[in-house]
Amino acid sequence: MRVSTVFLGLVLILLGVFGVLNRTSLTFPHTLNLGFVVFREAPVGLYVLITAAVLSVFFVLLDLFNDLRQKAEQGRVLRQLESVRLQLETGENARFEALKGQLERITQLVSTGTGGRGGGTQGVSVDLSSVLSRIDTVRDEIAADIAYSEDSILRELRGQGVEEKSSSSGPQPLLRKRG
Repeated sequence: MRVSTVFLGLVLILLGVFGVLNRTSLTFPHTLNLGFVVFREAPVGLYVLITAAVLSVFFVLLDLFNDLRQKAEQGRVLRQLESVRLQLETGENARFEALKGQLERITQLVSTGTGGRGGGTQGVSVDLSSVLSRIDTVRDEIAADIAYSEDSILRELRGQGVEEKSSSSGPQPLLRKRG
């Protein structure tokens, strides 16, 4: 059960008990002036009690409506997320199939190129050698970037007063252990 529903039940029970205990005071006739009309000998207390009960029910219904609207919005967002997930999954499957096809073509080219046929061997070896040279180039670039980063970190640490170990027999730790 929702907290607001329990609270509404509690409020309505308390209003009922209050109305029963104070029945004579609530039904005592008073003059009720609404500005444009005047009622003589109206039970104003009873009207106030009924108004409080109606307002309590109204606000609980408003809370329920907001909760339903929030759940509907959440369901809509979940459906959109599911459709996006399916689109991404189909796109990924298509890319995987394309990659698989390319790998199969490369495997066929390599197998026919090493099989002793004269025409295909040179083209495959040029492609393979260009790929291998590109891999070497990228490896060298990454090593240079790492060395540059380590150098700038060490310079920064030296500028802050941290001394570097001077052992040339392996990788240098960035910070000295304090004992």
